[in-house]
Amino acid sequence: MKIEELHDQLVEIYKEILKVEEIELQDEYTAKEIPNYDSLAHIQILIACQKKFSISLSAIEAGLVNSYGEMKEMIFNKINDNNA
Repeated sequence: MKIEELHDQLVEIYKEILKVEEIELQDEYTAKEIPNYDSLAHIQILIACQKKFSISLSAIEAGLVNSYGEMKEMIFNKINDNNA
């Protein structure tokens, strides 16, 4: 999977969890820049990603994510590790 494809799929997950019709996600965005994003949404998004991409994320990994770009990169790396 290419990073652009992952971004498109993450946008759909974020829209569903955050209950918005449209959303712009840039790598530098933190929770403050993302509408309806809070700690519960963070957990729900991580769970949805684990299910969709068949990956496993530890609580430590989840806690280290400070921006959308960091989350995207972490998930991208996990997907590629699973497919290696």
